[in-house]
Amino acid sequence: MNSFEALNLVILFISTFLCIVGNILVFVLILKFEFLQSRQNALILCLAASDFLYGFLVVPMRFFMDNIHHANMSATTYNKWFAGCQTAAVFNVFAYYGDYLSIASITLDRFLYIKYPFQYTQFMTNKTTIYIVAGIFFISLSFSILFVFVPDNYSRGEPCSVSSFIPPEYFAAFDVPLLTVTCTGMFYTFYIYYTMVRKTNPDVNAPTGSSKSQNKVTKMMFCVVSVFLLSNAFWYTVYFITNGMSGRGIGILQLISLWFWHVS
Repeated sequence: MNSFEALNLVILFISTFLCIVGNILVFVLILKFEFLQSRQNALILCLAASDFLYGFLVVPMRFFMDNIHHANMSATTYNKWFAGCQTAAVFNVFAYYGDYLSIASITLDRFLYIKYPFQYTQFMTNKTTIYIVAGIFFISLSFSILFVFVPDNYSRGEPCSVSSFIPPEYFAAFDVPLLTVTCTGMFYTFYIYYTMVRKTNPDVNAPTGSSKSQNKVTKMMFCVVSVFLLSNAFWYTVYFITNGMSGRGIGILQLISLWFWHVS
């Protein structure tokens, strides 16, 4: 194991540990304290569930499968290894799109609150929130199952990863439009929010009570969305620029983008 592999392993372990522990704390806090059990936090809980699944199940499964030398396996043993790797890929896609759709839902929730503050409670009822969470689950599940049947380019000796089953073009066909729409919606909402804040006279119409609390929720959710979108945009930029290129410098840049995505 060289220094880069060792550093990659350390960062992967630390980020996975923080992912598991951090999201468990989110579960405990929201489920324990009644004042945190709001519609907005239901979407945060959905996001935390996707992150927890990735850190608790996907990363250990992929690490285990990657460290099994499968190139010279018998046909029966290889089929079992392949089924395990495919299962890890399904959970990976499920957690990944659960993240994406949760972020998109958070953006939509903040957009409705800022753009239509008086109608917001009519739009975002408890029933609507349940439908959104259920939709995130079923759409993510559908995507994960769909990707199993996408024509693969897998061959013996490749590491266990989603890209082993799915050509990047297929993945990007789903990913890039969703990233673009979510990113555009977030920045538009961000623009509306700060435009309204600047127009508000703080001496006459300063936010108080629930309005002040909602503003804090908005800023916090903008931070969450921004980090997620920034990490994905950076990863895709590096991937497409360096795809097909080789060299130590390119490898380091790709590794940095992967670390950034994991840590986010």
